[in-house]
Amino acid sequence: QREIRLDGVDIILTFDPKILEVTQINPAKLFSFVSEKKEKEREGKIAVTFLEEKSNGLLIKERARLFTLTIKGKGSGSKFMFTVFSCI
Repeated sequence: QREIRLDGVDIILTFDPKILEVTQINPAKLFSFVSEKKEKEREGKIAVTFLEEKSNGLLIKERARLFTLTIKGKGSGSKFMFTVFSCI
């Protein structure tokens, strides 16, 4: 593993909206600013942007959780958790 400084991260989640529904997004409190864009959720796309206001960025030394998703399967009615990790 190595250390890295990040000014920001953009993530676009894509899924089949006919079978999955994103019911909740819980961003970790790593970055200064987090924005969720759900305008295209019905098309199966959600964008999440993380920005750091510090001039030298956010120092990441190990794996860090960016956010946790709660996804509901539409067909079965079951709910499960899916956690997204950053890759360093």
